[in-house]
Amino acid sequence: MSQLLTFDTSKRTFSSITLEHSSPSAIYPLKDKNLLFIEHTDYQFSPISFTIYNTETGEQVFHTLKELNPRPHYLEHVRQMDNRRLMMILSDTLIIYNLQTKKITNKTTLLEDYVSGIWVNP
Repeated sequence: MSQLLTFDTSKRTFSSITLEHSSPSAIYPLKDKNLLFIEHTDYQFSPISFTIYNTETGEQVFHTLKELNPRPHYLEHVRQMDNRRLMMILSDTLIIYNLQTKKITNKTTLLEDYVSGIWVNP
């Protein structure tokens, strides 16, 4: 278990969130303003794992990308496409991940070695 420190800007108070899984390394806000993508980094060659944390309810759902084990690259970009899919870039690979089935639905090798960002048209 790990704890994350939070700060409420309106109340100017600190509190903490207890995560069910250890080693949070990066936090990305998602399109749904109540959701956070929290990446976990346990070991260099472990599969990519992350928690989707709901800031309203405190619900935590843990995901592991076992299909990418050993970890080929580090996660560089994450975007929420809709309420069930994420788009992620890992170096030269773009994946579409279904949050409900916990499966990679599409995997594409990119032509460029580095992509500086993702723009999802609504």
